[in-house]
Amino acid sequence: KPMSIYDKLNDLFEVQQPIFLHPDERRDYTDEELDHLTKRDFETRLFITATPVGGDTVFLRTHHTDNAKHASHLNYIRDLIKATHSTKNWTCAKATLTTLLTMCFQLNHSDYATFATTVASGLSRGAKNTTFETNMMLVESKSDADTARVKFCLLMDIIFSKMATKKYLIDSGSCNIFRLVYCDTYHLCHDRDLSKRKPSLFVACFSFTLQICLTVYIILQNINTPREDYFQDLSMLPLAIFTFA
Repeated sequence: KPMSIYDKLNDLFEVQQPIFLHPDERRDYTDEELDHLTKRDFETRLFITATPVGGDTVFLRTHHTDNAKHASHLNYIRDLIKATHSTKNWTCAKATLTTLLTMCFQLNHSDYATFATTVASGLSRGAKNTTFETNMMLVESKSDADTARVKFCLLMDIIFSKMATKKYLIDSGSCNIFRLVYCDTYHLCHDRDLSKRKPSLFVACFSFTLQICLTVYIILQNINTPREDYFQDLSMLPLAIFTFA
């Protein structure tokens, strides 16, 4: 007996019974949908399709519906996964990644927080909260979906790590040589290319050297302070000791 569309959806969404309440529809839940609501948890999930449906390829699944309304540009995520996992079009992947990074850099704080938390919900538990349509143009089978989830986590790590660097260097408004060297040092110790990765001791040596320089600077500043201001500036000495410690 062939499976009905509803059975296929049930199989696809596992224990989460489907509830397709369109954001623009003005109607109440049916009795069946209300029953399904009692069986759903409160975790937010993502459903990624191979082909657009109503202009969307990434659907936000909440406790209330499988098609929650959102303004985030999530379609780029599907394009990035498709280019890197299915079609393996690296030119398209680089272009999509650049578009995603540019979009994230230009979003205001509120819009970026919405985008980040939405994606983070799909990344929960090793991206287990993300479901893919089984399609030759996206994932070929359920086992292939596990590989796609790993790639999804790695791709989003690129986005969020760059955003963290931007926040650390630019948004804080206190960019200096220490921050620049620190980011470069951190990158050398966590490079995905193992042949280029530096040992973690490199970061420790850099931090230790910086602490010594700061301590010596404060001590020398106190030594060169005029006598009348000497005791007032001695208050900086505990800071030097604390920095070194």
